[in-house]
Formats: sequence, structure tokens, C-alpha cells
Amino acid sequence: MLWAIREINASHAFVAAWLPGSEGAGIADVFLRDPDDGIHYDFKGKPSFSWPRRADQHAINVLQQDYRPQFPFGNGLTYTSRGDLAPLSETSGVSLAQAQPAHYYGLGLLAPRLSLTLETADRRAVSIKTLPAAIEDSIRIVAVDHRRQEDARRVTWSGSARARLSLIADAGKDLTREANGDMQLSLALRVSGNERLSL
Repeated sequence: MLWAIREINASHAFVAAWLPGSEGAGIADVFLRDPDDGIHYDFKGKPSFSWPRRADQHAINVLQQDYRPQFPFGNGLTYTSRGDLAPLSETSGVSLAQAQPAHYYGLGLLAPRLSLTLETADRRAVSIKTLPAAIEDSIRIVAVDHRRQEDARRVTWSGSARARLSLIADAGKDLTREANGDMQLSLALRVSGNERLSL
């Protein structure tokens, strides 16, 4: 099930298609007109499920209590149907702060409710809000390109060897679900010079 209300609001037309044929050939038959500018093939498919109004909506099966989906079971349009919609509510019911993403850092962005902190040997710390950032002459962090623009960070220790960079969560994280399977913590690091790395 996919909550796609924002995409629907941004579209002139929206088609949900599964297994559209090799290289999209199956769906192209209904998108494109015939040589006489007529409708080549009309839309006939109807979804076998109800489309949710919100991302946190669970009662989306026919006959369930509080059944109120965005598009009910059997909904579907043809070229002759009136398909104009007023703007739909984009309230998802799910905040980023509730998420427990599998990636804590990627493409230059931290997961919600995580922060990076620079700390000196004598425990003075600064939370990183913008880059570049530094704390005295001990440690400095800048954005660099790895696979995409500014998707990685370069950390330079120039003072005390005890200065450190920390990834800190606002609150404890429940990793029970992740730990039920093959869990691993994966880091991509490149150490330059004669520095010792401690994790």
C-alpha cells in the first residue's frame, strides 16, 4: 500500500500500474492515442484494494469499522469519467520524528532526532548546526563530495588526540525489530595520515 497524496496533488493525471509490460509497453497502449488521434485502449483496471487517506490509516478494508479511505475499493476511471479532484489533505499522520530509519546517516543528512557533536579533550562540546564547523584548533568538520555533492564529511584532528566527533540520539532507540534479523552496523571510512581510529 502506498500513500501518495502529495504526488497526486502535484499531478495533472495519476496512474497506478503494476507489471506494465516490457519497457512500459503495456501502459503505453493506454497513454498514447491511435494514428487517428482516437483512444487506442481505454482504462479498465480497478484496484483490488482501497487507497488510504493517510499514511497511518489501518481501516482500509471494506466492512471494517471507520472505513473511510481516500479512494474506496473498486474505484477507477476511464477517459470519459470526471476525474477532477479538489486538493487533497496532505496530512500523513506520521512524523519524521516517529520513524526508525535503517540508515542513521546518508547523502549528507542525519536521520531524525540525531545530531553530530564536536568535543575537546576537556569535555567542551559544540553541536553541529551548519558546516564547516570547528572547536578551537582541536577538530574540524567540512562537507565533501564522495558519490554525490556534499554527501560525506571530512573530519580533521589537528590538536588533542582526545578530541572526538560523536553521533548522539535525542532519546534511546529501540532496535528490537532490527536485531531480530541479520543486523549490522556499516560504516564507510577512509583514514588519512598516521591517525589512530577508535570506534
